Formats: sequence, C-alpha cells, structure tokens
Amino acid sequence: VGFKLTDDPDPAAREKSVAELLERGSADLVVHNDIREIDGEHHPAAIHSKQGLLARTRDKNELAAALHGLLATGGPA
Repeated sequence: VGFKLTDDPDPAAREKSVAELLERGSADLVVHNDIREIDGEHHPAAIHSKQGLLARTRDKNELAAALHGLLATGGPA
C-alpha cells in the first residue's frame, strides 16, 4: 500500500500523481488524500488500484476498515 498526499487544487493533477505512483509498480493500492480537505474532524481519502477507484472514505476509521477489508480478501482482482 502506497500513500499519496497532495496539495493541488487541480483534480487532474492529483489523479496524475496517484497514477504515477501506481505505474512505478511498488504498490498495488494507493491511498490518496489532499491536504486541502483535511481538518480536525475530517480526513477523507480515496483508495485506488490500477483498475481504478476502489473506495472513498470520510475519516481514518473508515479508511482503516476499507484497507482491512481489501487486504483480508487479497486486494483488488
């Protein structure tokens, strides 16, 4: 699992950063979040694979549960 934190107002640039990390081949999943969306109560994230978006989460607890579910089942098909 790789992690990508961005600080970019352009959604296309953020997606490109995630795609580049996946293309390197060092991670099967990438958890992406943007610093602009994080505050004390909110920590949204998106989990991506080479096949595309797998999940969106609203906070750290949801992210942990989503990652656990993906990893427990062997990850993306």
